Amino acid sequence: MKSLRVAVALAALLVAGAAVASTTWTKSTAVPYPNAVSTSTTGTEAAPTNGAGSAPDGGIVPKPGLELLALGGITVCVEAYASDAGPFIGGTLDAYVLNPISNAWARAKELDVTVAAGLYRQCFVGFVVPSPTGSIAFVPNGLGTGARVYIIGARP
Repeated sequence: MKSLRVAVALAALLVAGAAVASTTWTKSTAVPYPNAVSTSTTGTEAAPTNGAGSAPDGGIVPKPGLELLALGGITVCVEAYASDAGPFIGGTLDAYVLNPISNAWARAKELDVTVAAGLYRQCFVGFVVPSPTGSIAFVPNGLGTGARVYIIGARP
């Protein structure tokens, strides 16, 4: 079982990653638990950044990732995106943690998960959140096809 360790997460926050992400982030209102959903058209995306300003439709650009406040754990699922998408060729979901004080994203390599080749869907369970602060995001890297990543929160 992977655990979000406070010391490791804080150390990872000291190194902020900066890149422009092309992933679209949303939140599902159809379920009664906290969640974040990212959709990418490629199997590799850039590090998350906080959306600023408004979306083309006039709405607010959602922040990436799932806020960890008051959560006891998370599950991460990935699905091949698009009707003609093939299976994943492998790759990883790279983890990033948001420092709530500096508002900067940083890599959290110890939380990365490996996606198996040949699958269309895969879930990773058992993430414990002992220090529920900041946010977490998982970004596709080398999957070989578009992907939708679901981060699902569980209350303690």
